[in-house]
Amino acid sequence: MVNYQDPEIEKMARKEIEALQSGLAKRVCSHSWKRSPFYRRHWSGSYPGEISDLPFLTKQDLVDTFPFDLCTVPVEDLVYMSLTSGSTGRPTAILKSREDMETASLFSVRKMVMRGVRKTDVFQMTLSYGLWSAGMGAHAAAQKLGCLVIPSGPGNTKRQVWLMQNFGTTVLHAAPSYHLRIAEVGEQMGVDFESLSLRIAVSAAGRLDQGTREKIEERLNVSARNTYGMSEVGGVATECEFGCGLHSCEDELLLEVIDPETGETVGEGERGELVVTSLRRFAMPIIRYRTRDMVKVLSKEPCECGRTHLRLSGDIERIDESVKIRGVLVNPGAIERYIDRYPELTGNFLVQVRHGARPGLLCELKPTIETAFLSETTGSIVEELKGRIGLTFDVSLLPYGEMPVEREGKRVQVMASQHRS
Repeated sequence: MVNYQDPEIEKMARKEIEALQSGLAKRVCSHSWKRSPFYRRHWSGSYPGEISDLPFLTKQDLVDTFPFDLCTVPVEDLVYMSLTSGSTGRPTAILKSREDMETASLFSVRKMVMRGVRKTDVFQMTLSYGLWSAGMGAHAAAQKLGCLVIPSGPGNTKRQVWLMQNFGTTVLHAAPSYHLRIAEVGEQMGVDFESLSLRIAVSAAGRLDQGTREKIEERLNVSARNTYGMSEVGGVATECEFGCGLHSCEDELLLEVIDPETGETVGEGERGELVVTSLRRFAMPIIRYRTRDMVKVLSKEPCECGRTHLRLSGDIERIDESVKIRGVLVNPGAIERYIDRYPELTGNFLVQVRHGARPGLLCELKPTIETAFLSETTGSIVEELKGRIGLTFDVSLLPYGEMPVEREGKRVQVMASQHRS
């Protein structure tokens, strides 16, 4: 039996969804025009009109208006702030009023229910708390739903397993790589995951490819659920129990897909850059924000679960993760596909961009791997990447557990270097 949080809205007909979105878009645009000097300048000559005719909002706009210049309410009416990671430049602030927070929590609960989470679940949150919003947001949603929430935070993996054993964790929320780390450590501790109460592994803050999904499901004895979101707008889409793409909430967010070069809308089913409008956030409106994420609309037809809102394909790539190294544009997803072929590696890696030197590639070994033939593996990776990408990397294979911890979900580190190649 499929559970819904808001069945009338979640199963709404396509024409009704579009009419609702149109009204919500007009309301938030009118509010922003009246109360935001930034948007009056930004939209000069374009407003009033259709939202699709308004200029895009960019990351640079968020940097330029830091911290309060995008707000439409006084500072004393703000009750929440978070920061983006700053991994592609300066961090940006996300600010919300009490009304914004209450609205966001309702949609977060709806997405929890979509994933199959129930009020009877014991929900273990391993993402970071603090200035980054993901951990706190999912914690609050699970708590509002009625779950017992274990705020374990990141790291101390043996304790994570101990908590699962003693408190009967049924839903584990973690980055994809950390799900596998928990599986590795649990196995070393002699834990039989089939004997635990765990049933759902929610993946966030990282790409969940099919190979990783299968490993998580097999080793933790769970059903894996993918999620997608970003600090600027929160949770964008999530999987239901049928796994037929990532469900959005179109009464919360207006999603457009454009050609990143021309800015024109792409055809249905074509890949393009996601543009997001928060339809119900008013203290700091985010309207036509270019996410720099490449996505594909999977379907606007009803899912097997009965929900009718737009679904995205799960193969999302972050444009901003692509980095030009010695004139070659490198996407970490391409490297991931190559190193996944090596059974001795966990799949964890970090690209190090060194100014004036060869790029580095750190790869993590599985804990049981013998070290006798590591030079052969290293040489093979170097040659394969040189042949397929056109660059020579300094490849280092690190013992299990010794990978440097950068920001969750990030796979590129830009660093200064005194060494010349």
